[in-house]
Amino acid sequence: MTGEQKNIAPIIRAEALTKNFQGMVALNAFDFSVNEGEIVGLIGPNGSGKSTVVNLLTGVLAPTSGRVLIDGKDFTGAAPHVVARHGVVRTFQMIRLFPSLTVERNIVLALQEQSGPGYMSSFLNRRNAMAWHEKAACKARDMLALFEMEKHAHKLATDLSIGQQRMVELARGLATNPRIFILDEPAAGLSPINVDRLIEMIRRMRDEFGVTILLVEHVMRVVQAVCDRVVVLDYGQKVADGKPDVVVQDPKVIEAYIGLGRSSHA
Repeated sequence: MTGEQKNIAPIIRAEALTKNFQGMVALNAFDFSVNEGEIVGLIGPNGSGKSTVVNLLTGVLAPTSGRVLIDGKDFTGAAPHVVARHGVVRTFQMIRLFPSLTVERNIVLALQEQSGPGYMSSFLNRRNAMAWHEKAACKARDMLALFEMEKHAHKLATDLSIGQQRMVELARGLATNPRIFILDEPAAGLSPINVDRLIEMIRRMRDEFGVTILLVEHVMRVVQAVCDRVVVLDYGQKVADGKPDVVVQDPKVIEAYIGLGRSSHA
């Protein structure tokens, strides 16, 4: 992990981003950016606002106030498919593979969705349709090989272990050529060996494929191993932003995680 970027312009930025739910402030005037080439960690206790941030950045939620900028352009409230087609791709805390489809087909379907209206028009020509499917299947197999999952290409997603499904989910996202890949708790449920594999693959996605990464994670071993910078949320507010080894020693961060009298909140 070099941590060096030729271009340090933000790919995605939040400006005073605020979200209220029925009078409760889930996120309060959150300022944040991820620069091209960075791996940035977003951490905080349960209920601190991490999922709200991801949903706002990806268009799942519209903010109460504030702005979401991608490459300096205002994408506030844009639909998820519009955000995705601008290169912002995400995984989810709960794995969202299609269980009744093969592993390869899960990736091909993601490529199909990315293609948009032009994909459907190609089916006016059977030859074009066949050529597209052949190219997509080839790319799917290449991605599976990268994640050492090619031998499982024709298995149903439900036949895989949790660790294998996580690898397929990463392969599916990477296949769509994201500019920024938002990984939402990818280490959840993984064995220590698979956590090591995850760390390796996150590094490779940035270093070999040039993908900028926003990592939302509870497993600090992953955060400290791969992140150039870590942002910490607590009760919807940013309490720290800096290098991992500095942030974990910050009294505000320690208080957020182990503060006396802190109540658990979802």
